[in-house]
Amino acid sequence: MPDTDPLEAVIETALEPGHFIDYGEMAAFVGRVDAAGAEIGKLRDADPLRAAHLLETFLAACQAKANEIDDSMGLFGELVGGLAVGWIRCRQAAGADPQETVAALYGWRAADEFGFFSDLSTKAVDVLDELGLDALTREAGRRHAQAGAGSWDREKDEVTLKAVHLKRRDEEAYARLCPDPTPLDCTDLATICLRDGRAEDALVWIDRGLAPRVPPDRNTWRLPQRRREVLVRLGRADEAIASAWEEYEKNPSRRTHEELFRYVPERERTSWSEKAADAAAKHSDLHAAIEALTTSGQVERLADRVEAATPTELEAVHQTVSEPAGYALASRPAAAAKIRTALAVRILSEKKTEYYQDALRHLEAARDHLLSLGREKQWLTLVEEIRDAHHRKNAFMPGFERIVSGWKSSAEPSFLEKARARWERRTRGDHPAG
Repeated sequence: MPDTDPLEAVIETALEPGHFIDYGEMAAFVGRVDAAGAEIGKLRDADPLRAAHLLETFLAACQAKANEIDDSMGLFGELVGGLAVGWIRCRQAAGADPQETVAALYGWRAADEFGFFSDLSTKAVDVLDELGLDALTREAGRRHAQAGAGSWDREKDEVTLKAVHLKRRDEEAYARLCPDPTPLDCTDLATICLRDGRAEDALVWIDRGLAPRVPPDRNTWRLPQRRREVLVRLGRADEAIASAWEEYEKNPSRRTHEELFRYVPERERTSWSEKAADAAAKHSDLHAAIEALTTSGQVERLADRVEAATPTELEAVHQTVSEPAGYALASRPAAAAKIRTALAVRILSEKKTEYYQDALRHLEAARDHLLSLGREKQWLTLVEEIRDAHHRKNAFMPGFERIVSGWKSSAEPSFLEKARARWERRTRGDHPAG
């Protein structure tokens, strides 16, 4: 191997030493660095030792470059972690000593100034072979035993050891590390049992993870769904449905609706849809009710709930929920007009100038719905309210006055129609290129 590998020039060019990479440049910069890493990765099968050496150089250079970038998005840190994983793969392909590989990983973690390698030993678990896992287990176990109770190093090594035991499906070794397992531990232990086909044992761990704690542990969110999956495996589907229904009743939403209907048999879906719609329509949280009724396609109940709400209540519903509801209510124009108006007023009240075009779109729809019902007086009242409250919004009012005058966006050619016409003019030579 020559003293200077020609691919080192590719690394240096990609990292642009001496040039500060600001936030706006980061995506393109990371793309170039990633491409350089991919070039080195191509060597793994043909010359893995050369690839590993180059990646070590690359990782050192990334540490040197880190002070010259704005990595607010974390893109560069993620890329560096990927290069380190690639280095492990290359070392293994070359048949390198796994103990030396693991020692290097710990050395990098200790010398790392930017947190690029803080979770590298855990990521390594996914790619290390059995000899590598043996070496990692020995090193992490030794360090874990020597570290002070509650120290950061001890915690990181415990996480590493748990990851190894999870991969190896070693329930006993995992449990020894945590005599008082957390909900996250119980999730992993249940996963081990399920991989071994022991659903009953998995249920024991899940129930332990769901047991009340003081103070409460918020990391139980995966366990209810996992518990329902296990119940189905055990032939206790009715209990799974009852559990999903209990969650839906407390918090009707798109997510809980979809979770409920994962377990409802096809033949019972109609009756359960009615039951779910009733619960959503009566729920005290308007946001939750609108989301659930829109998801389940219960247009009549949705319309009734919207028409019963005050404008202020509707304006408080997030646009990600109220906008789909507005489209779903096309067959109920009074309710559609009400929620589309609320969407527009919310945008205007929050002075979100970048969304003023959306506000105009909603108001145009509200106008058309109201006029289709013969409610011209209601529309004109709304016009005066908008003018009084928002007449100083120069980026909004000209478009609004066009809507008041009867302008319809449907009369305007679409973007694609404009693009096609423009291209046809140019290809005919009607317009100079450029």
